[in-house]
Amino acid sequence: MCTYNGACYLREQLASIAAQSLLPDELVVCDDGSTDGTVAMLEEFAASAPFAVRIVRNPANLGYGRNFVQAVQLCSGEVVALCDQDDVWYREKLARTVAGFEADPAADGFFSDGEMIGADSELLGRSLWASFAFGPEEVRRFNSGGAVDELLRRNVVTGMAFAFRSRVKGLLASLPESWIHDGWLAFLIAARSRLIACPERLVGYRVHGAQQVGAPVSLRGKIEWIREHGPGAYIAETHRRNLDEYQRTAAQFEDLARFLRGDGRADEGELIAQVEAKAEYARRGAAALSSARVARWGMLAGQVASYARFSPTGLRAIPRDLFV
Repeated sequence: MCTYNGACYLREQLASIAAQSLLPDELVVCDDGSTDGTVAMLEEFAASAPFAVRIVRNPANLGYGRNFVQAVQLCSGEVVALCDQDDVWYREKLARTVAGFEADPAADGFFSDGEMIGADSELLGRSLWASFAFGPEEVRRFNSGGAVDELLRRNVVTGMAFAFRSRVKGLLASLPESWIHDGWLAFLIAARSRLIACPERLVGYRVHGAQQVGAPVSLRGKIEWIREHGPGAYIAETHRRNLDEYQRTAAQFEDLARFLRGDGRADEGELIAQVEAKAEYARRGAAALSSARVARWGMLAGQVASYARFSPTGLRAIPRDLFV
């Protein structure tokens, strides 16, 4: 677990860990310079927890991703489960995770669906995976050899629902600045080993304004935003957000291709080609959104196959990119 000024929700998350039907062997917490009551809350929990709790206070702020890399390296168990400070683990979360690894000894990663919950832990009526359009058919393809194809479209592995064998944690040593730790590790596990997608909702994923990485905005949220700010502002904000996303995605997959080429594995030529194609798709999307609308028609002509393969929303993204 990594913490940073998380006192608002931390106590509930700690209680959910202590209430697991299968308790963890240890809890490693790296605090990134909290100035609220987070550390005191952790120390209070450690004094009575039914398992070992190690609290590390960083002398300097590392940032979200680097702090998690540090915390993972400090873990000593065979399986490492990531945990955020503001969510909730349901009682069978760890037991079900361990059972998944035991059922598939070749698998190096396991992640589950979750319930979307609000600030007061109320159910919001939708699942975490639904926000990614990761439905039963996508899950079937993921678990039947299509994990890389699904992850090339979008990351569906949320850190707080993700666990992995300690034998792969060395892959985090090469984490580039463009990637978040969980997405990087999930992709490499899917490409080089096996990553299990478990459709059970084993966690409560909290939606609130201060979270570092959030689920996609719901349709209701979009409508409320338009009512408050107007359609013109929504189009401008959509343009900015999608341009940023294309640029970020291009940087990520360029960095991933660079890592794969440098790693020198002879059997990954096809994977590298796929990763480079994803980067090219993102570069073209960024170039189109940086151009006048009239010019985009020619720029996006012939890109239908790329949108179908790489866009999180498939062909629906084409009219969006032409007009926003």
